[in-house]
Amino acid sequence: MHFGNKKRKYHYPNSRLGLPGSYTVEASFIVPIVLGIIFAMILMLFYLHDRVILYANIKEKTVEVAQEMKSYNSSAVWQRDMQSKLWMMNVEGGNISDKKISVDASVSAVKHIAVPLISRYMNTDLKLAYKIKYMKIHPESVIRTKEIFGDNKEKTHDRQ
Repeated sequence: MHFGNKKRKYHYPNSRLGLPGSYTVEASFIVPIVLGIIFAMILMLFYLHDRVILYANIKEKTVEVAQEMKSYNSSAVWQRDMQSKLWMMNVEGGNISDKKISVDASVSAVKHIAVPLISRYMNTDLKLAYKIKYMKIHPESVIRTKEIFGDNKEKTHDRQ
């Protein structure tokens, strides 16, 4: 008796669902590709996070040194402060130098990703490097006074 159901074109007696085995073969190709894309997106998000955080760290600490709120005696302490809040990158080098007019800072970070098949075809080292020069003396203060350069006697006066 047919109750209005269409007849199946193919019958697969060994399958519980009655589906052909080609779906399993197709899924075995598609699922790894989709998972690879998802993992690559997550990796890129982690990389972008660390890139933004490392830049924010170097800017923040450089301004603190310029405003004499903090000082660094060794590069190990500087690198430890740069490492804070990073998710996957490791700070491998960097230093900060406090000069009379400016503060110069640099930092570099790296992450080696060991993916067996991908490492044959592409570089798996993710690297970041920043170098910043923050001026302690702002242009308006140079225009108004010359005491920064050792001449304390001569000051420009505001117009009345």
